[in-house]
Amino acid sequence: MPYYGFSVQNADGRDREYVGCIALRDDDEACAFGDAMIWDMRDAAAFYEGWTLHVADGERVVCIIQFENPERIPARLLCSHRGLR
Repeated sequence: MPYYGFSVQNADGRDREYVGCIALRDDDEACAFGDAMIWDMRDAAAFYEGWTLHVADGERVVCIIQFENPERIPARLLCSHRGLR
């Protein structure tokens, strides 16, 4: 099972904090776990508005989830203007 890393990035994109990693079955399960993390943090939604949760398998970005709208955004849509690879 691959290990997926989770990190949060603030709204202006300058600060990123590593949250942790966990072994999960596949990309879908990793993104669902990310959705659950955001759901658990919903009481602090005002603080995290504009932030994103990044899910990665090593260097590969699996998905990026916005805190104000916990819908998965395919990494290919955000990589170029966020400086991610």
